[in-house]
Amino acid sequence: MSKSAECAFLKDAMSKIIPFAAKRSRIPILEQVRIIARTDEIELTTTDVDNTARISIPAFGAGSWETCVRAHDFFDAVKAQSADTVTMDYSGDKDGRFTFGNRTMPTLPAADFPDYGPTAESEGRITVPFSTYRNIWRKTGFAIPTEETRYYPNGIYIHQESGAFRAVTSDGHRLAIYNFHANSAGNWPASIVPRFLCQTLARNIGKKGDGAYEIEHYGNGVMIREVQDKSMYGALNVWARLVDGTFPDYVRVIPTDFFGAVTYAKSALESALGAVKISKEKAQAVAVDIIGADTILSAQSAEGDKARADLRHTGDSHIDFRIGFNASYVGALLSAFDGESVTMRIGGTYVKGTKVKAPCNDSAVLWESPNDPGFSVVLMPMRIGKRPEKETAEAVTVPDGGANLAEAHQSKVTEGEMK
Repeated sequence: MSKSAECAFLKDAMSKIIPFAAKRSRIPILEQVRIIARTDEIELTTTDVDNTARISIPAFGAGSWETCVRAHDFFDAVKAQSADTVTMDYSGDKDGRFTFGNRTMPTLPAADFPDYGPTAESEGRITVPFSTYRNIWRKTGFAIPTEETRYYPNGIYIHQESGAFRAVTSDGHRLAIYNFHANSAGNWPASIVPRFLCQTLARNIGKKGDGAYEIEHYGNGVMIREVQDKSMYGALNVWARLVDGTFPDYVRVIPTDFFGAVTYAKSALESALGAVKISKEKAQAVAVDIIGADTILSAQSAEGDKARADLRHTGDSHIDFRIGFNASYVGALLSAFDGESVTMRIGGTYVKGTKVKAPCNDSAVLWESPNDPGFSVVLMPMRIGKRPEKETAEAVTVPDGGANLAEAHQSKVTEGEMK
């Protein structure tokens, strides 16, 4: 009972479903790929219990059969093929021999392979173009926590908001919000889509331009179908469980009372941030001193090394205060913004016993961009020391356009310049 298929189809299909197969598991069947040979196609399925991926490719040959072989071994064998087509043969006898090209592999009964899928009726469906999904991951994925102690936010929270859909992620230090439009049917329930699934789907589409993901919500999970115009073959189908939990009430932490706002050329701010990143620590703090129309970024390592970069901003010129951020967090959010500029909105509070409002360096800051409507990031500050009276670090002046730092003017910071 032989079946033949094109190696290119097999490689592409296995590359899509292999992330959902366990490499090492105490349950051997979860390490398998189930192969079902039908009249004119071969169906391949992998599962890790939480996600089940299925894909079909065209095939030719006599007979129908089904079996399971170790997924990663099978994928290695597929990648090793140099011919245009390859033949698979399953004896179906008690020994269960499976032959792929010139390799023979051990098998497990296909009947033991678990089938996971919807157990309730569809509650809603959205169709997200690849370009939109790519943006959802790029603009929110960086703020998904990876820790397991607080598992419930470990994904993208998708819900409807003011006639559009909203994707939200938060790791407790930063909050990413992205509004997007998608064709929908039914009433999409608010749900948390797991980080692993979101990341794998983003990798699957790569730089593809055409196509979309059709995501259908059921009571116990979601069914994701890759919609392609060219052929019904090679389209990925994934059944996935959702995160069982309640996403925090994120709206409460979005600042609404501001003291002022400053706008930077994004490239200039990225260059300045790179100039002061002198430590490999993930939690390196960078101090941001806003003085009139000038911004000074400075950092100091545990070994005593210091760095400073100066740049200009537009916006409110009456602001004079200092705030600290995690340098990696600022870099990640800047990469997520489109366009040439970003705006930092600074929270304010009334001075006790007066009606005078002052900037607050311990409240959340809202980052937006006039070039990227619908996307915003809330970033919590880091505690840093007071503005120094004297500074001896070498200053790097970053032009408004963010020119190459190697060509930027360097000057010594004189005593009292940061007062």
